[in-house]
Amino acid sequence: MTLKGICPVRAKKCRDLLIEYLLPSVVAGLLFLLILASGGFWPFGGDTIDYYDMAQQADVFYYHNYDELHGLKSFVFDWYTNLGRPIPGLSEPSLFDLILYLIPRNRILECMSILMMIKIMACAFSMNLFIKDVNGKLPYCFRLILAAGYGMCGFVLVNYTIPQWIDMAAIVPLVLMFGQRALKTGQILGLSATVFLIMLDDYYFGIQMLTIVFLTGGFFCTLKLIGNKRSGRKNDLYVFRFALGCIIGVCLSAFSFIPDIAFNLTSARFGFGGEDGGLLDTYMTILRTIQPAYLSRWFSLAALAFPAALAAYGFFGAVRKRDLMSALYGLGCIFMTVSQLFLESIHLMLHFGSYVNYPVRNGFMIYCIVAGIAAAYYKSPEEDERENGMIRRIVTAGAVVFSLLFAFLFRMWYKAHAGMSAQRVLLITMLFMIVCFAIHTGLIYAKKGRYSDLSVILWTAEIIMIGTVLIGKPVYDTDLGNDPEQEGEYIRITDQLTESLEGVLETGDDAKTYRIKNPDTTLNANYGAIMRRETLTGWTSFATASQIAGAVCLGYSNQYTRILDSGGTCFSDALLHITDTVSLEELDEKLYDRIASTTVVTDHTTKESAQYNLYKNRFVMPYALPVYDASMLAGHDPDIVKLVNSYAHALGSETDIAAYITEEPSVDSSPSREIRTYNVPVEGKKTLYLRGDCIDKDYYNTKITVNGNTVKIPSIREADNELFPAHFNNNTVPLGSFDDEEAVIGVDMDISDPECRYEYVIFEIDRDALSDLCEKLSEIKENVVQGRRSLDITVEGHDDDHEGILIPVPYNDGWSASADGQEIQIQDVLGLFMYIPAANAAHIHMAYFPPYMAAGLIISAVSLVLLAIILIYDKKKAAAVNTADSALSVIYSVAFAAFFALIYLIPVIFAALSLIRP
Repeated sequence: MTLKGICPVRAKKCRDLLIEYLLPSVVAGLLFLLILASGGFWPFGGDTIDYYDMAQQADVFYYHNYDELHGLKSFVFDWYTNLGRPIPGLSEPSLFDLILYLIPRNRILECMSILMMIKIMACAFSMNLFIKDVNGKLPYCFRLILAAGYGMCGFVLVNYTIPQWIDMAAIVPLVLMFGQRALKTGQILGLSATVFLIMLDDYYFGIQMLTIVFLTGGFFCTLKLIGNKRSGRKNDLYVFRFALGCIIGVCLSAFSFIPDIAFNLTSARFGFGGEDGGLLDTYMTILRTIQPAYLSRWFSLAALAFPAALAAYGFFGAVRKRDLMSALYGLGCIFMTVSQLFLESIHLMLHFGSYVNYPVRNGFMIYCIVAGIAAAYYKSPEEDERENGMIRRIVTAGAVVFSLLFAFLFRMWYKAHAGMSAQRVLLITMLFMIVCFAIHTGLIYAKKGRYSDLSVILWTAEIIMIGTVLIGKPVYDTDLGNDPEQEGEYIRITDQLTESLEGVLETGDDAKTYRIKNPDTTLNANYGAIMRRETLTGWTSFATASQIAGAVCLGYSNQYTRILDSGGTCFSDALLHITDTVSLEELDEKLYDRIASTTVVTDHTTKESAQYNLYKNRFVMPYALPVYDASMLAGHDPDIVKLVNSYAHALGSETDIAAYITEEPSVDSSPSREIRTYNVPVEGKKTLYLRGDCIDKDYYNTKITVNGNTVKIPSIREADNELFPAHFNNNTVPLGSFDDEEAVIGVDMDISDPECRYEYVIFEIDRDALSDLCEKLSEIKENVVQGRRSLDITVEGHDDDHEGILIPVPYNDGWSASADGQEIQIQDVLGLFMYIPAANAAHIHMAYFPPYMAAGLIISAVSLVLLAIILIYDKKKAAAVNTADSALSVIYSVAFAAFFALIYLIPVIFAALSLIRP
């Protein structure tokens, strides 16, 4: 059957419609592929587009979402990070994640370029719909450039490393389109659906988006009221329907964002410490923050040369026709989105007081507003674009040749000038845009508002330039992406380890609770999610302040809002059921039994390789631990020896396991250095540790030696680092295992900077006592079945006098437990454990369900029913503007004025006064 027979309209018309709606996406995709090809990015070479947070956080979300889609884990919980933690944003689901069905799991990093291309094409497609809805008479070539340009605009290219930001950018034009329709026609289905999608994708960015929609809609409503009052017309805006559509969209996503907010408020990153001085103090603090310092935010203006030129032409046309209300609206909308680039206080207001000096998270609105104004203000008649078809084809072919040549030449020049400062690169980019803007403006005025073939060539040059600068890790000196932890090489290394150790690491239900550790920090903090192995560390899910404090008490390092694999002791590793260790370094054979080695490529560009070792920990305790004295588990005791012994006695040890080294050192000091030497006679089998009072500090000022050998303090990308405390290694350092021998420990500290001086202690772990405790606990027969978000524990062999069970999983609101069918209260212990006070229980069942999700589901269901009722009503009787809309228009305008004053007017006045009187 032919297309003509299937389609109700002629085949040619179907083809024309496909071209009309898909061509901007195709153009954006082809330009992106051209940039990938010129830069040697996959699939046109071995390079990948990752940088800045993609390896650290964003790329690992794709691994998590991949496993979710394939039914391997829960959407709301992840065992592989932070000993088992809920996932913020319910893993921030997106329709684009469905692409992961077509991508091999171990090729996710390479396929990021393909995922990005699809998202860029989606951005262009949605912008095309928005522009057509704003002005269906706009010449198609103008619409093509506006739409394709959005797919490659500065915001998209600067922020593509965070997946949900680009997912959001693809939906935003549709929110604007349906919001405009709801305000003018009362139709709310499209608005509710798109608001639901952005809130589902990320509630934080969704609320930011709705803030801009509220402000621009309020400004429109205010100007409309003023115009109606002057002309005597009645209100014709569906304000009630507009508000209802937004509210229903938000409520539809309540099952996602309500538990998400509840989770984030418990994390160390987003939790409130109770030290806030109140809203007024916060507001005043924001007002005092004026000067922006984050250079990359200015790239949000990239690709705006043509939309700005067309908007300027339409704006001056409106002024000439004395359509001052339209001109004022356009200027106001641009001010409300662009002003945050210039004034940090406005930027903070629109980001709810967070992210000082960070990129503009709502930067996509700048392009949307400018492009929308460019389309809305365009009044010239549409030209017949079928004329001069041969000339058009020649120009198009020339544009393709020009694009290829420009891409090649600019890439050569750019690489030849690697290492430029960010300021210089930004200046060059902005100057090029200004020149393009001037030429575009001249062409538009010369053609009296009609399309010029030269515009597409100039626009192509701009897109290629900004794409070359912004796609992939910058070759200039930038404030982003310099941390080695954020390199994609970690993903490649972990993928190789996962594949090569597949037959060595134990698998199956019994091994689900086995945990792995990387003490030399040579793997990214999210390696557990890639290896599908439980870890202590993690970045995809934020740890609570209590969890971090507990890990620090046990001797582990921490950084920012993370717990790290470095530090700890053989006792704490056993306590947390760490069974395996993977390390680039040779480890203490008295603590670890090496079972495999594998060589992996550590740098895909140079093909440099290294040998990783897999060890079995010699000291391992059961997953579920009997507690004989629960009073010994109370509190976060900073005294590590006291804490270790308390937990050992709680688990049934009759002797202490840890003790301080009390030998006085000899001291050799000078104004800049202090060298302490300890002669420690070790009796029995002991492992020694140095614990520094330097949590989350990277002083790099102390060299530690044992028997003349320098102790390595591995840091990020520095496995042979010899200075402590180091980045990612700043708490407890193993000094070695000794059997009835003397250990000479040297601590050489640079004290030239008084702020970098700190205290430390040296202590020992008795391996015989630890071995006895582990052997005693191993006699317990237990079976642990781990579900996606549940635990079933069957225990046998516990003594009759034990008080309960200790489980090394952090407590979070949402966990529930029952013992032999009876509900029982879970207790949080040290932020790292859950204690089940159930003596002699044969079976314990535990399950996690996100707090407030049930309430969210009810709200979502009610909202869905309400939306269905409204749609059925609208089919029978169209909505009409009524008295309520008139009253709400006034309320809306007053609310807009208040918000505008708080967010824009007062900060601008305060900044002006600050410049006059610093």
